Amino acid sequence: MSESHHLYISDTTLIEIFRYQKRIIRLSKLNDEAFENLKTVTIQKVTIIWSSFISDDLVVESYKLVKKIDLTDFAFVATTKFVNGYL
Repeated sequence: MSESHHLYISDTTLIEIFRYQKRIIRLSKLNDEAFENLKTVTIQKVTIIWSSFISDDLVVESYKLVKKIDLTDFAFVATTKFVNGYL
């Protein structure tokens, strides 16, 4: 990844990776060791944005943006808006 590009994920994303780990392994056809190595490298290269950093106003705004699409995405939208990313 270029020095000028940064990858941010929400703590929700991190939770989802752990929650669906077995499914990710099955679908990716990686063995457990390869998946663990990939997960470790990935987590080292991203910046995790903890939900406690995101203002209530930004959470509400993000919720309104996704309420008719997929409510479970509001945390990802809030994280993107928090870092001034593109939706």
